[in-house]
Amino acid sequence: MYLFNRLPAAALCLLLACVMVIVGLHGFFKTVREKQNILPAGLPPKNLFMRGILFLGGIIHGAFGTGGPFVVIYASRALPEKGLFRLTLTMLWLTMNFIRIGEWMYQGTVFTPQFGKYLLMTLPFVVAGMIFGDYLHRKVNEHSFRQCVYSVLCVSGVVMFFANLVKVI
Repeated sequence: MYLFNRLPAAALCLLLACVMVIVGLHGFFKTVREKQNILPAGLPPKNLFMRGILFLGGIIHGAFGTGGPFVVIYASRALPEKGLFRLTLTMLWLTMNFIRIGEWMYQGTVFTPQFGKYLLMTLPFVVAGMIFGDYLHRKVNEHSFRQCVYSVLCVSGVVMFFANLVKVI
């Protein structure tokens, strides 16, 4: 979180977006090649590289509010079952976001009239998304779930790239 106010946000978001697209494409095509619903061994990767990926995910989440690609890389290897994957990432991001909201409350930058308006406008969509997501979670098999996760990561990276490209240019 310390880095959030000290890094050139738009330029770093471009870099993060590129990583998201690369990771999303790599993971998607890897799952397409597998063509099976085989669960990999669910042992957390213990090598230094994977621990570094997880640590970097924490830094990026603190700085930008999303450690997405790095945490997804780690979790996809450590948590092969979709329910555990979804639950773990939900709790991680919920915890991290409560910490960020607490920081913003401390700084007095959260509760503005505009914030209240946006909260009320988006809350129904959040609830609908949660209900629809739970429905889909029960209907989608493990293999398709992984393809969806990597597709969303890739599309999010593309959107983030173009949103920040304008800021850099």
